[in-house]
Amino acid sequence: MVDTSRVSNSISKTMALLPLAATLVAGPVGCGTDEPRDAGSGDASVETAEEAEASAENGIPRIDSVRFEPANPGAGDDVRVVAEVSDPDGDTVWVEYEWSVSGVPTDDDTPRILLRGAEKGDIVEVTLTARDGVDESEPWTESVIVANSPPEVGRVRVEPGNEIVAGTPVVVRPEAMDPDGDSVSYRFAWKVNGVPVSQSGPQLITDALHRGDRIQVSVVASDSDDESEPVEVPELRVVNTPPRILAGSGRPIAGDGSFHRVRAEDPDGDPELLFELDDPPAGMTIDAVTGAISWEPSQVQPGTHHVAVIVDDLNGGRTRQTIEITVSPSGGDAQPPASAQ
Repeated sequence: MVDTSRVSNSISKTMALLPLAATLVAGPVGCGTDEPRDAGSGDASVETAEEAEASAENGIPRIDSVRFEPANPGAGDDVRVVAEVSDPDGDTVWVEYEWSVSGVPTDDDTPRILLRGAEKGDIVEVTLTARDGVDESEPWTESVIVANSPPEVGRVRVEPGNEIVAGTPVVVRPEAMDPDGDSVSYRFAWKVNGVPVSQSGPQLITDALHRGDRIQVSVVASDSDDESEPVEVPELRVVNTPPRILAGSGRPIAGDGSFHRVRAEDPDGDPELLFELDDPPAGMTIDAVTGAISWEPSQVQPGTHHVAVIVDDLNGGRTRQTIEITVSPSGGDAQPPASAQ
């Protein structure tokens, strides 16, 4: 049994049996013929008794099996044909190859062919002939259909980024390539803290998530025939969510100057929120715990005042919001905020 990748142009056995007037010239491996040709001035068309005896005694080489590697090649693949050959006399045997793609012959004459330019559904065919320098086998033709090539997922973009804030949807935007030019669809698998969730689209709603929660998602591309390998997006974490300032309440109370209270809530459920004012009017203060603003404006402070209120959740989340307070020029009473900015 001889491996087809081993090629030899040794014809010593035949040369020993031929007369000096004629020699057998074998073409290069896989790219020519080995038909005898006249190498001298003698009559090469007359077979001598020794030649006839050699031809009668020579065993014809045989191709026993042929297979493709890979068995189901796709467009652009490097395809190899593997054949098992044998010779009854144990002679050295070489194999010639003739390739075609969808009926069009190629220039390839080796055991390999690169399917560059081939398309899904094309028929790749190879014809093999084994030779031992004296005789040749019956041709063996084998063919394979170019199979569908699965898509591949490339880059996956995450919006709004790696730091996720509870309440803001997470959106993944994958990019895939299909070697056959087929249309591609996607399948998404989401997990929160290692537990699968029911959402299967490219968007995850995070309203119920909290600081420290872990988000995972894998993406699979499909061309309706095959799917890509899953691509895992690096784990995302929900970061601290700043507190939210709500509408204030209260009216001027004669005597103590308390007229407005700032209310706020924290999406992460932080129990302690601290309030402060940024560059308030003279005499205005805010209770750091309750958010109550106290101020007794003077006669020289009528008009609209813009006051910046800051709320801190003590976990890195700070919210700043501007409110308007109008002081009546007649009585000096301050009115509740007309609007918040």
